[in-house]
Amino acid sequence: MRSPISPERIAELFQRGTSVRIVLPEIGRADLLDARIRSIEESTCALLAKQRDHVRTPDLGEFAELIHYTPDGIIHVWGTVEEWHVETDATGGADSASIRLRLDLPGARIEQRRAFFRVDGLWPAMIRARAVEGDVPATIRQLSAGSAIVEDLQNMLGRRAEFSLMIHLEDFGPPVWVEAHVVRYVGSSRNGSELWACAFLGHDPRLEDYLADYLQTLTRLRSLRVGSDL
Repeated sequence: MRSPISPERIAELFQRGTSVRIVLPEIGRADLLDARIRSIEESTCALLAKQRDHVRTPDLGEFAELIHYTPDGIIHVWGTVEEWHVETDATGGADSASIRLRLDLPGARIEQRRAFFRVDGLWPAMIRARAVEGDVPATIRQLSAGSAIVEDLQNMLGRRAEFSLMIHLEDFGPPVWVEAHVVRYVGSSRNGSELWACAFLGHDPRLEDYLADYLQTLTRLRSLRVGSDL
């Protein structure tokens, strides 16, 4: 469900250095452009993006969407391209793009509630299933308080599989165990490992709050690191 979000709140969130993703109509959500906010004044937003060679330079006036992940939900802001200047590297290839968008701030929306805020990353994990003896290593590629995308390094999971999952939360605290089941097949990684979208079983408010707090802290630390690089 999407709800309106005020322009004032957008201005608070879109500070210099804030990480966002850009969606263009021809590339869709499967291939987003990573970008950082340079400035925002009224409805004009300046950004610096990592340009990809296979993505054409949009024409002025074309639509674009900004996506920003927060602990409270996913922010969607739509706008039109006012400037898209591609800067090349030493080899002449596309390196970065200096972008200016005219945003439709009254049309901005926020979706998802805090417990299911998703964060991309690489978390070491272990799978424990009845059909396999011992714990099997895995990697979490995306994590929320109620779900995960699991990279099955030994391709032992299958559709509708139920299993126990141990997740290492870096330096935040001890690993946590959750019961999970496979919801759908996502695809495969570059090394051939299968990727599965999994939901956590049961309803443990304490565990959900613990994971949500961890993801909120991680997101803030990442934003600070990005801001320090500008």
